[in-house]
Amino acid sequence: VATEERKIKRYIWGLRAGIRDPVQQARPLTFQEAIELALMVEKENNRQLEEGGDNKRKRENRDDDVKKIKTNSGKMENVHEYKPCT
Repeated sequence: VATEERKIKRYIWGLRAGIRDPVQQARPLTFQEAIELALMVEKENNRQLEEGGDNKRKRENRDDDVKKIKTNSGKMENVHEYKPCT
């Protein structure tokens, strides 16, 4: 029994911190249970990352509304095009 506990502890301490903490808190009784818990936590983390990718903030200062025109002196200047609110 002591070797099983030691094996579980060593396995848990080898996990990434984001996976280690939930597995450690669940206090698995068998090595197989520790593995299954770690896999479940990893899957959940990956699912959250995939879903959260669409919620990124948009850049505030976008170049969509800026046009460059050539002036008489040959230099390029930025001209902001203001779009009416809809």
